Amino acid sequence: MIGRFIEDKNEVKTSKTYIILTLNGDMVYKRVHKNKDDSYTLQ
Repeated sequence: MIGRFIEDKNEVKTSKTYIILTLNGDMVYKRVHKNKDDSYTLQ
């Protein structure tokens, strides 16, 4: 697995896939969509 840590949420691009680390230490592979109110939806 190759990747980099994104510190600023503004670097997240809509409709791209990301490996996301959850609070309990799990890793998930999700497509991220940015909503108009600056919230994010995982698909």
